[in-house]
Amino acid sequence: MFRFKGITNEEMEVVAEEENFLGRAARRVESTAVFDADGASFRYGGREPIERSVKLFVLNLERMDDILAWLDGEGTFEFEGRITTARFLTEVVPERLSAIKIIETRFIRDAFWYPLTEADQTISTFPAVITNPGNTESEPLLKITGSGTVNLTLNGVTFAYVFDTPYVYIDCQSGPGRDVFHLDVKKTRNKSGGYPFLSPGSNDLVINSGTISEVIVTKRSRFL
Repeated sequence: MFRFKGITNEEMEVVAEEENFLGRAARRVESTAVFDADGASFRYGGREPIERSVKLFVLNLERMDDILAWLDGEGTFEFEGRITTARFLTEVVPERLSAIKIIETRFIRDAFWYPLTEADQTISTFPAVITNPGNTESEPLLKITGSGTVNLTLNGVTFAYVFDTPYVYIDCQSGPGRDVFHLDVKKTRNKSGGYPFLSPGSNDLVINSGTISEVIVTKRSRFL
């Protein structure tokens, strides 16, 4: 069973011939070769989205209009306890087979899966270990409560922050979603240094200087 835009395929009365929704996304790579040298050098980037085809059997022909509207555009995609974002953008042309209609289409999903539910990790004693139960690096959301100027290192990445509010959120995701804020107020100018990531398994958190009373970590896990 899968769920798209909050609606399951069972609710839409369709069955996938094969629920082929998993797989590892390709990594972007740039190679440079020198004419008179052996081999090449490689520079690695992020991961490509995954494109998959899917064949669906429509069990109730009266739901066809609803199904076509459902499989249109972008939405959350849930499968086997994990969630990602998927997009159905290609044309959908139903084909008839006996009393059943078949829909063959393609969708594009994000490179990573996240747990559908995951408990936050709350830390109030330091040094500490933050865990990433996933199988690839994750970009966590940190809620840090402290005062004054603090300096900390998480998984080898050191950064500093100057508090002028009781707490701050630091969203470590790459791209335009990266942010530092308190309520609706941007606090990017208060931060210096890198944005940490969590490797699969254990990640050391050390307070180098300053006063921090609590760190709450969400978005700890990520899966290929």
